[in-house]
Amino acid sequence: MIVAGERVPTTTREFEVLQVLVAHPRQVFSREQLFGLVWGDFGDRSAVSVYVRRLREKIEETPSDPRYIVTVWGVGYRFDGELA
Repeated sequence: MIVAGERVPTTTREFEVLQVLVAHPRQVFSREQLFGLVWGDFGDRSAVSVYVRRLREKIEETPSDPRYIVTVWGVGYRFDGELA
């Protein structure tokens, strides 16, 4: 993945989460939906939050105040960015 002109390594799961969000800009996905799309039926749903945090650390200027992967409180996550 390229961020601000520099290559940023991601794991396969990080890339898959980002791919789902980017493919549907401004669409909100619940943690359950993201988990099902990326991991399937079995596993720990809290993994979604961990992977979103890791992605924010890699792509956001200020991960604590994200511009791209936004939390919709009580619902889930959405991608608000524009791709160059």
